[in-house]
Amino acid sequence: MSFSNQIYGMTDGGNSPITYTGGTSYRLNTDGTSFQTIHVFADTAGYQPTGTLTKGQDGNLYGLTTYGGSGYSNGVAFRIDANGTNYDALQWISNGAGYGKPLGALNQASNSSFYGMTNIGGPSYSGQLFKLTVGSPINYELFNIFCPAPDCSQYPVGSLIQASDGNLYGMTPTTGQNTGQGNIFRVNTSGSGYTLIKKFNGTDGANPAGSLIQAPDGILYGMTENGGLNGLGVVFRIRTDGTAFQKIFEFGQSATSLYGAHPKGSLLMGSDGKLYGMAYSGGTSMSGAIFSISPAGGDFSVLYNFSSINGAFPVASLVEDVNTGFLFGMTELGGNYSYGTIFKIQKDGTGFQKIFNFNGTNGKYPKGDLLIISAVPIPQKNPMDVVSELNPNNTIANFTISPNPVQHSFNIHFKKPVTGRITYSVMDMQGRKLIQHTTDERYSITKKTIDISDLPSGTYILELSALKERITQKIVKQ
Repeated sequence: MSFSNQIYGMTDGGNSPITYTGGTSYRLNTDGTSFQTIHVFADTAGYQPTGTLTKGQDGNLYGLTTYGGSGYSNGVAFRIDANGTNYDALQWISNGAGYGKPLGALNQASNSSFYGMTNIGGPSYSGQLFKLTVGSPINYELFNIFCPAPDCSQYPVGSLIQASDGNLYGMTPTTGQNTGQGNIFRVNTSGSGYTLIKKFNGTDGANPAGSLIQAPDGILYGMTENGGLNGLGVVFRIRTDGTAFQKIFEFGQSATSLYGAHPKGSLLMGSDGKLYGMAYSGGTSMSGAIFSISPAGGDFSVLYNFSSINGAFPVASLVEDVNTGFLFGMTELGGNYSYGTIFKIQKDGTGFQKIFNFNGTNGKYPKGDLLIISAVPIPQKNPMDVVSELNPNNTIANFTISPNPVQHSFNIHFKKPVTGRITYSVMDMQGRKLIQHTTDERYSITKKTIDISDLPSGTYILELSALKERITQKIVKQ
């Protein structure tokens, strides 16, 4: 039995049977093979997605389109199987007063509801926050936290995150009445309690276009597209209460922007504890760069400079395959057809490889982040797998977890002994794998211990994969 992780993503255009380019969702192997278009977006069911797919707690993929739906083409929240079947436009992102236009992703919180933002719309046309609870019936709620008043946030373009304190955090590129150059805000999962925790003034950064991340120590990290002493963007850190803001790096620290400029995506904290990201422009060819930096702000290093043929102008973020340590990402333009690329690179900057070229027919202009999912185990002819396949009692489905909530580590107790290769994965609520172990047990086991002491407090998904089985369960880290 073997495992082959797969990459899922979306493009903003291409492969549409109608006059406009509706976009696609796709998957492929991590070596670039077996590319498959799993859905073509079009018309009222939603088109032109600019965000990222999210793996839900139920194993399905969820996302947003920027256009499509009813009325003013407000956009659509959708669900789709990982194999591309059963596409379901769950909710038109309606807003009553004007266009919705969601540009980010859905975030599934610990209460199982999804949260997202629209770029415009609402009573003041400044955007809205929404909550989507998938059930029977579907519950959709709108919250008018954005407005044109001073200190108010406007026109969000990124995504929300749920931090370890249970609150939602986000950024907007503008501030009401031009009193600032973008904000960081906090709001609770009921849609109330809006709190401005940081207003950018230009010198300390301006116009954040991506999303925040939270490190294991609870600190929030992010980037601004503009601002700083060079006007080309900054990397920053801040506490969830808005204190201890620190600008830890300024892009474009030379006349030719060799360190990159104008980052549009988000940071990634790698398994080695370093921060990784991409600058949209700058670099030796002025087409963008991949970089790493320590959380304290030192050891900044340019890992790779994009050039036209290998990709150009990355607008999204990097993801890590925890099995191999490779970082994966996309560029919006460049490649063999100038429609964008998918690439991988080692965290030390070696091994860069362009693994896919978008050509228009298979999609073009990818904008959101990639999603890496562990594929269903592929059965091989070996004695251990045959025993597991033929013996209905040898199943991983019957287990309990203790303790849960957990502080440092938890135990998986199987009610009956299990034998064979099992993959244990701990994922965040967006489906990103944070811990993964694959064991090929030659003896029956009844207990497995997983250490999550390095993860911040919050809600996670435990996934167990074995022959023809995949089981998930929520765990809470205190």
